Amino acid sequence: MSSYYLGIDIGSVGSKAVIIDADERIIAWGIQPSGTNYSTTASALKEDVLQEAGLKPPDLTASAATGTGGRNAGAGSYHGVIVCNAHGVNLLFPDVRTIVDIGGQGSQLIDIDEKGRVINFNISEICATGSARLLQLVARILQRSIE
Repeated sequence: MSSYYLGIDIGSVGSKAVIIDADERIIAWGIQPSGTNYSTTASALKEDVLQEAGLKPPDLTASAATGTGGRNAGAGSYHGVIVCNAHGVNLLFPDVRTIVDIGGQGSQLIDIDEKGRVINFNISEICATGSARLLQLVARILQRSIE
């Protein structure tokens, strides 16, 4: 029997989910607006990626969530955004030591070591609701898809 893992990020503006297998291959993924009810968003997003993967909830070996609404995602565990960013960037880009995360409600600057451990971080002090919109506008100007 194969192992499948669900990761879900319920952000303040957008939510993302991915299902990977034991070999870390992406089986299914999805993105949708977060809306006003994070729990409802998480349920719908989870249902969508499970359907795309041809799986049912009992087929999942484990699930984890992060993000502003991650604690409402109904996942097996919750992990803070800063640590998730550090591990994810280190996995995909092992030479990177500084991460700039521009989100819908704030921005973060994260310094990591060669193993993806957080050395230091700073979070914007004021609401940065426009920061995600800025990225959307730049992508449109550059004729690039956000996806």
